Amino acid sequence: MNASWSLAWSARRPRAGAGLTAAWAEFLDAYPLLLGPVFTEPAVEPGLESRDRAGRERVGSAMRLCTVTSFVGVPAVAVPAGTADGLPRGVRLVGRAFREDLCLDAAQAIEDRLGVLTPVDPRAGRQSASR
Repeated sequence: MNASWSLAWSARRPRAGAGLTAAWAEFLDAYPLLLGPVFTEPAVEPGLESRDRAGRERVGSAMRLCTVTSFVGVPAVAVPAGTADGLPRGVRLVGRAFREDLCLDAAQAIEDRLGVLTPVDPRAGRQSASR
């Protein structure tokens, strides 16, 4: 990121952020809990974001729900939801501002239903043990 772009973006961020934050607050007033993907495309091989610019952009784009909810400052939690083709997948629960309790209660309900999932071995690209 060059310095002039960064400075220009920083100057606009409060206005853009306020509008986006207000839109999310309005949405979450109607829908107090949002269930969405952690990663918005099929799972990719571990380390893709570290290989090259295309990998970073692909991973960054696929994590846009995580990015925007962090940007607007609403509580969220990611919950492991199993694997697809030996790679991890998960869901993201997003709540209204100051309602972390809703996110955590929903995450607990998902974990109670699915059980605690074992870690994925990134070297093998598959689950290291059964759940």
